[in-house]
Amino acid sequence: MAHFLVDGDKAVQLLFSLLEEKEWLKDGGVWAHPQRPPHTECLALRFLLALRASNADGWGNCEAAVRKTVSTYLIDFLFKLRQPERFLSQTMWPVSDDEEPWRQALQIVEHEIVRSHPDIFKAQPGEIAQRTTTYASRSVA
Repeated sequence: MAHFLVDGDKAVQLLFSLLEEKEWLKDGGVWAHPQRPPHTECLALRFLLALRASNADGWGNCEAAVRKTVSTYLIDFLFKLRQPERFLSQTMWPVSDDEEPWRQALQIVEHEIVRSHPDIFKAQPGEIAQRTTTYASRSVA
């Protein structure tokens, strides 16, 4: 699998390809910054990280607040890419040359998520409590 480098302008085009291919990603709504519940960020980013591998055609059982966070993240990322004074517009990303454009866009998104959230796969405090509760309720039954 060969790779090539994509600049900010090409990244914008690829993200638009993603939003054309997966139109439902635009239907989640958008949060004003202070409104977003903190617990949704990690779930939304994990959703985006799984999207390229899953080939999803919809939100599945993703809760509404997480959907909104996913849509907000993508729109915010596009906005930052379009601003020449931002470092993202000057960044280069490696993408696979044998992937469809929407999948290449997700490679860029994945790269930025892992770069900005290196602990994304560590369990969050609320998740630990939920797992403990779920395990406890299963063992009682």
